[in-house]
Amino acid sequence: MHWLLHEDESLVVLGLLPGADGFEPAVGGGPHWTQHHKALAALAAGQWSLERRAWHTNRVLKITPRNGAHSLDLWWRQADDHFHFWYVNMQEPLRRTRFGFDTMDQALDIVIEPDQSWHWKDEDELAEAIELGVFTAEQAAAIRAEGERVAARLPELVPTGWEDWRPDPAWPALSLPEGWDRLA
Repeated sequence: MHWLLHEDESLVVLGLLPGADGFEPAVGGGPHWTQHHKALAALAAGQWSLERRAWHTNRVLKITPRNGAHSLDLWWRQADDHFHFWYVNMQEPLRRTRFGFDTMDQALDIVIEPDQSWHWKDEDELAEAIELGVFTAEQAAAIRAEGERVAARLPELVPTGWEDWRPDPAWPALSLPEGWDRLA
C-alpha cells in the first residue's frame, strides 16, 4: 500500500513506508533471489498465489511517468535516513483501479548509485522469464529498450528533486482495504 504524494497529467508519485500492508508471491522461504525464481516458475505454470506481507526496512518514493513502462524510485534506509540509490523498475504502465493503481513488474531493473553510475539488475530473471514463457523474446526486447531509453536520459532524470522528501511522522501504516482483490 502506497501513499499518493502527487498526481498530474504527466506523472504519479507514490510513497512506500515500512509497515505498509502488501502482498508478494507465495513461494516459501529461502534467499531473496531464490524466491524471485520460484515466483517466475509459479507464474509460468499458472500457479500464482499471493501472501500478505508488511513492507519493512526501507522507505521508497516511486516516480512513474503517465503511460510509462517504468518507475524511477528513490530508496532510503528508514532507521537512519541513509539514501541508498535510485532504482528504475521496468513495469507495465499504471492502471487506475478503484483503490489506486495496479501494475505488473517486468523483471529487469536498473540500479543507479549515489555517484550516478548505473548497472542492470536481474538480467538473469528476464532471461528466465523468456525461457519459461512469461515474456516473449519480443516483449523482453521492448522491456530492455524501455530501460535503454531511461538509461540514456539518466543525466537529466537524477537527481529528481525529491531527494529531500520525508514522510509526515504522523502517517499511519497503510492497510489494504476490504475487497481490494476483487474486480468491480
